[in-house]
Amino acid sequence: MGRREKALHLLFGFALMLVMVLAMSTAVLAKEEVTYLDWDRSRYKHVEKTITEYNLVQASSGDVVWGDSVDDESWYVVDGQVPIDGRIKVRGDVHLILKDDAVLYANNGIYTEGILRDRGNLYIYGQSGGNGTLYARSYGDSGIKIVGGNLSVDGGIINAEGTDAISVKWNRELSGGSMEINGGMINAEGKNNGITADMDCTINWGVINASGSARGISTSVLMMLDGYLTAYGPEGYGIDAAVGINDGLIIRAGDSAAASERIDRDYFEHDHYQRWASIVREADDSSGVIPISYDEDDSESYIVIVTYEVKKGAWNDGTAEDKYVILVGKDPSDLKLTDHDIPEVGKKPDQGYKAGGWITAPPTDTPVPEETTYTYYYTNRTAAGTIHTVGGSRYTVTSAGTAALYRAQNRKNYTLPASIQIAGKAFQVTGIEANAFRGTKVKTLTVSSKALTKASVRNSLSGSKVGKMPAEKLL
Repeated sequence: MGRREKALHLLFGFALMLVMVLAMSTAVLAKEEVTYLDWDRSRYKHVEKTITEYNLVQASSGDVVWGDSVDDESWYVVDGQVPIDGRIKVRGDVHLILKDDAVLYANNGIYTEGILRDRGNLYIYGQSGGNGTLYARSYGDSGIKIVGGNLSVDGGIINAEGTDAISVKWNRELSGGSMEINGGMINAEGKNNGITADMDCTINWGVINASGSARGISTSVLMMLDGYLTAYGPEGYGIDAAVGINDGLIIRAGDSAAASERIDRDYFEHDHYQRWASIVREADDSSGVIPISYDEDDSESYIVIVTYEVKKGAWNDGTAEDKYVILVGKDPSDLKLTDHDIPEVGKKPDQGYKAGGWITAPPTDTPVPEETTYTYYYTNRTAAGTIHTVGGSRYTVTSAGTAALYRAQNRKNYTLPASIQIAGKAFQVTGIEANAFRGTKVKTLTVSSKALTKASVRNSLSGSKVGKMPAEKLL
């Protein structure tokens, strides 16, 4: 190959690589308008905003980095079901939007390293439906770990698991260590601690369930203006913090022994609120609606958490984890579900199962009076009493591993097998229903099963045309 040909070959290769890089960038960078709910601190409420330039989160089997530089601000959007099996590293100011019905599986956690060149803050948002979900899990570290930065949650459903489920650490060079919750639902289940924030944790609104063997939630100052917190630390403290709370909030420690000794004040002053409040230290089974302060006025509101679980299969979106809906209203009669609140289900059974039903159907015409779990069970395809067609005949499952002929195939010469396959399982044919041959043109019957006797077979032939049974085939 000559010098000219080599140059052209290299130029072509560079051009091809450039096209591939541009194609990859185009596949990730999106410009379709996306809405999200942002917390307006001046008005103390959520406002809907939009963004048009962002990165669409892609599935990955390895580690990924969000953010190009510690000095940059970057946006990421989760749409659909997205698994990331490696660790997610946050760099700079990273904003994550969980679209309604989307699920991000961070199967090895989300973190920052807390060194100067890797400073990171994480901001998480939801949309109006509030059911975009993040699963952040780590079996040797925290599910979400921010060192030298801050964590803010404005919406969505965050399920975190790890040694500490959520950990926000202060760093001498970078500061950080604060967490702010402005909405959504957080379920933080840690081996040691549920939520830890070295500096402070502010809850403006949201539903938070934090549990760990040592502490449910641990921070220097816990400031609660609105929302609902369950904190459980059976071997230490439910809440380990100096606490200031607003009227109408309920803080549960799980049991009286888990209430923190460090709770040393029970009031907090805010521009909109200057009222005394109390902390519930006793056990509370959380049944019934929970009165809360929701708006800037003194009117009371109500909240109910509805949980959906699926057994022997998955939701139609392919996930099997519990789903949650938060109902809020000015009156208990407002706490009603809509069709959109009920997850689609019935198309993803486990092997050997089929579409089933709700044990109790989630209502849309009446209020949900208390915290409720609705369970959908897929039906066992081979449960006793179910009827299956095999080889043109129909069989009834009589017990685990046995079946009876329910309706014979309409043919003159019929052979009843010794066993059949139903949903991939073998079943011995041990019986014949009384009218299995009535109305068919079966005249000659051969029985292969040794579990049947001549007497039992003849008892099922009344009203049929069967006139011959080869004796050598039947005991």
